[in-house]
Amino acid sequence: MVDVLDCAKYFMKNATGLNNSFDGSMKLQKLLVFSNLVNMALNNKPLFKDRLYAFKNGCVVDSVRLKYKNDYLGLKKESESFKPNFSECELEALDITLNIFDKLSAKELSDLNHEFDFWKDSYVDGENYCIVSNDNIKKELPIIKNIIDSYRNRDKNKKTEVINGITFYYDPNNLNIDANFIVDGESYSIMDELYDFTLNELDENCYSIYLDEFGELVIF
Repeated sequence: MVDVLDCAKYFMKNATGLNNSFDGSMKLQKLLVFSNLVNMALNNKPLFKDRLYAFKNGCVVDSVRLKYKNDYLGLKKESESFKPNFSECELEALDITLNIFDKLSAKELSDLNHEFDFWKDSYVDGENYCIVSNDNIKKELPIIKNIIDSYRNRDKNKKTEVINGITFYYDPNNLNIDANFIVDGESYSIMDELYDFTLNELDENCYSIYLDEFGELVIF
């Protein structure tokens, strides 16, 4: 396992939007959380030993949260000169995390974190420092593996659908773009869902889509 502050410095040096603000801190926290999930999915172990806590805005590594809050300029300066000493597997997990999740805003990453049961099952309304167990995280690693597989295979056997100038990549073996999908017993048109998605203020002009193991549409 690596020092979580080294992971934070790596993201500070390479990620976007990590300024001295609440959103900057929140985005760094979510990059750390997802890098831990990616490493667990790829290498069957956490990336760092620090405990994850469930806060209102998602999961948090508290030692990094406090360092960012109390000594942002010091952390930034350390990050600028940081020379990583990660293993090949650890570096792969960090880079995959950057390539998949850095394009998302702090709020989007927080919203995504809230979709996972390991946060829902851990957080108690009005409280911080609710412990997130690795056993709960492991139950949802298939979702992370699907995201990683989609990222790795994004240029293989992919088809595209362009809606309002936004390009959606998908694997026809996983998703029939003209079909409906079921959420809570209700049927939704995939094309209508994608059209509604394009009406939002988007930071990117291309996204990948797939159906997860529960048959729900994932856009990222």
